[in-house]
Parts: sequence; C-alpha cells; structure tokens
Amino acid sequence: MDDWRQEVAAHVRNGEKIAAIKVYRDATGEGLKEAKDFVEALEQTLATGELPPAAAPPSSSEATHLVELVRSGRKIEAVKLYREQHGVGLKEAKDAVEALAGEAGVPPGKGCAAVLAAAVLLGALGRLLWA
Repeated sequence: MDDWRQEVAAHVRNGEKIAAIKVYRDATGEGLKEAKDFVEALEQTLATGELPPAAAPPSSSEATHLVELVRSGRKIEAVKLYREQHGVGLKEAKDAVEALAGEAGVPPGKGCAAVLAAAVLLGALGRLLWA
C-alpha cells in the first residue's frame, strides 16, 4: 500500500476526517468532492469490513444519450452528466464516457471537432475581412 494511503487510513482510524481528506487531495490532485467520497468510502470499509457498492453502469438509453452528446461535440457535457448521475470523479467519468464512445465507434478526439471547425471558420473570416 502506498505511504499516502496508509496515512489516510491512519487518519480515518483516528477520526481525523479533514486530515485524511487533505492527505488524499495532496497525494492525488483530486477535488474536494472526490477526496471526501474516497475518505467516506474508506470509513465505511474500515467500520463494516465491506466495500461500498460500485456505481451502476449506465442504462442503454443513458449510454446512447452520452454517445450522441460526444458525437455532436459536447463531450464535456456528457462527462458532467455522467458524473452527476453516477457520483464519480472527473477522471472516472471521462474514462467511462470515452469508453462508451469508443464502443459505439466514435473516433478518439471527437468532441473537439466543433472547436476546430470554429477556429478554421474564424481564420477564413479574418482573411476575408483583412484582405
């Protein structure tokens, strides 16, 4: 077990939740919500000896909606929606959305197309205006 994990576990055992959250955030770079969720899950595990339930996989209709968001260049919205519905961290949500999109045949990097198209369009417009 990593040193920081042992330190977090020691703080949890001593009832020092805030210290545990701080150590977790410093070690992982995660946000406050993710750190709090991790520490609370660890508290549950240490108290009961049982692992907390894993997030349920998305339903087929939810997966379809997320993939459509990615296809239409709204990947950030899809990740945010996944996070809200499953209570996971940013990395987990991003990985899950990218996996769903990959399984549906959406090429990697899809979702940035709108930004690229806007940049090309603005460049062309600028050349027209200044020509």
